[in-house]
Amino acid sequence: MALARKLCGVNLFDEKSGLSFCRHFASSMRPQNDGGAAYDDMAQTMATLAATMPGYLGHVSARDAHGFGMTVSYWKSEGAILN
Repeated sequence: MALARKLCGVNLFDEKSGLSFCRHFASSMRPQNDGGAAYDDMAQTMATLAATMPGYLGHVSARDAHGFGMTVSYWKSEGAILN
């Protein structure tokens, strides 16, 4: 738990229960003329929107050189994910 907090720089666990619920999203980016700028803009918009949702704790994302990406968002409850 402490390692995840240290790596992410945000508290990804509910302080009361010590738990969080995760939602995983995988994507594969195809080469684009804009170098993925449109995807990056949309990803930022989605992250900003998610941060306004009740129960949102944070997220982490990574993408490899071939365009495969994974985002994991952290939530206080399963209900928060489904909302």
